[in-house]
Amino acid sequence: MSKSLVALVKGEDVQANVTKVFDLMGGVKNVIREGTTVMIKPNVGHAEPPETSVCTNPEVVRAVIREVRKANPKEIVIAEAAAIGCDTIECFKVSGIQAVADEEGVET
Repeated sequence: MSKSLVALVKGEDVQANVTKVFDLMGGVKNVIREGTTVMIKPNVGHAEPPETSVCTNPEVVRAVIREVRKANPKEIVIAEAAAIGCDTIECFKVSGIQAVADEEGVET
């Protein structure tokens, strides 16, 4: 059985933190093969704005997208299924993740 890769970083600069996490795991190209489809699964289960910290911060999602792009994937998709009773599309919009996906040209 292979071991999972795990890395933790603390700091104020979201992009620098995400880059460092991938660097600690051997670089983004060690984790993602060129030409593959990459699915990013943030926590977007509830229709809450970013400042509530209920969902993954959209700037973290943006930083991951930008880092993943360095591996030249075929496609990047952000995927989520909202909590029971919540509308997934609304959750993406209210959380700010849909705006990031649109700005970065990534499918949801």
